[in-house]
Amino acid sequence: MNLNIGGGAYSLEAPIAVQSCINLYPEVQPEGAVERVILRRFPGLKSFSASLVGGKIRGIKRMANVAYVVSGTTLYSVTATGVSTSIGTINGIDYVSMATDGTNLVIVNGTTTAYVYNGTTLVPITDADFLAADRVFYLDTYFVFHKTGTNVFFISNSANPLAFTATDIASKEGSQDLIISFIVANRDLVLMGSDTMEYWKNTGDTDFTFQRLEGVFQERGVIGLRSPVNMDNTIYFLGNDRVVYRIDGFRPVRISHHAMETWLSDQVPGVLDQVNGMTITYQGHYWYVMQFSTGTWVYDATASGMIEQPGWFQLQSWDKLNWRVEVVENCYGKTLCGDADGYLYELDHNTLNENGNIQLKQRSTIYYHKEKKNLSCAKVELGFKQGVATSSVSDPQVFMEISKDWGRTWHSRRSRSLGAAGKYNQRAVWRRNGRGESFVFRWSVTDDVDVDLTGAYGEFGLG
Repeated sequence: MNLNIGGGAYSLEAPIAVQSCINLYPEVQPEGAVERVILRRFPGLKSFSASLVGGKIRGIKRMANVAYVVSGTTLYSVTATGVSTSIGTINGIDYVSMATDGTNLVIVNGTTTAYVYNGTTLVPITDADFLAADRVFYLDTYFVFHKTGTNVFFISNSANPLAFTATDIASKEGSQDLIISFIVANRDLVLMGSDTMEYWKNTGDTDFTFQRLEGVFQERGVIGLRSPVNMDNTIYFLGNDRVVYRIDGFRPVRISHHAMETWLSDQVPGVLDQVNGMTITYQGHYWYVMQFSTGTWVYDATASGMIEQPGWFQLQSWDKLNWRVEVVENCYGKTLCGDADGYLYELDHNTLNENGNIQLKQRSTIYYHKEKKNLSCAKVELGFKQGVATSSVSDPQVFMEISKDWGRTWHSRRSRSLGAAGKYNQRAVWRRNGRGESFVFRWSVTDDVDVDLTGAYGEFGLG
């Protein structure tokens, strides 16, 4: 029996769903391959800027092909070689929202204190008509802001992020629910409320340049200021019904599955409200990352489109319930990542851990049974990338555990070798796996080696 190594990540209380796929992402193979979907190791974290001195990474933004990082209360520029230069002070401790027109970098932190950096000087916005703002985007020569805690948005003067006009302000019109977040996509301004969303466009109207589009109003709200992201020409977000969506045309389309939605429904509102949406583009994969304090879920848009069903996996750092990265930006042909401890990393396939910390690679299957009759399992074989040993790990191991009670408890793990360097005929076979009403298999690798899981097969019998 094929044990479906490339299935999804559910990770819930047994026996509802027991699959997990941690720090392994699905990749669809070309026609003719032995397996349609295999699992590859998620890239590691490589230190990028040893000279960065600050606290929590609150935001990263690329402007004119230079990375700008808010770390603690300081704005830094960081070169392609990781050398950082302090620019000035950004007050606050929470995440910032950043936008650029290519010349000016605007930074807001949810208060009336906002900043503009023009490549030479960092100055606060002092115009009396500027309001407290928690999110900013650039669109059609205007910087667009959401007034914190309201259903109001406002804009800067054209081509001038330091100047504002008192009448350049509007509110969400289709429904009076508060704006939770907004986003710019395909030159549309999407206002996302607690219960509904509506689209605005720059019409050039002399009273207020942005006007609401008719006929595209949606009765679907959003959870979390940072939930919505723009990826591959569409919007992804966590809906107010605790379902994950992408926008297809103007219509929200569900991309989560029931097991994940059960997990989301079990989270307390405070956890969901702080959801952190990020996007990563990596070797042809488009990943929507949803980070919570209790876990990090990743939607693989590329694999999902190819297999025509939602493809999710999970990220988890060794010492956390979730992934340590909280801010992501592409610059210098790299994916730069920042964490709450003030470290700036580069996402790197050749790095086999998280900046020296262990990266767990784990996959567990669905449960296998035969109408609740007793089964025996004579043999299990795992397919994998062979000969992955390194100078520091001469004999890497993969561990297998078996659950025979629908994933509630696990038997002692047994190890097999992944193969010494250059040994490409290594097999991982577990025999005499006992009897049970059901079988769930879980494989784990903690050694700092490259891991591809290419298939798994089991031999079962009745009795």
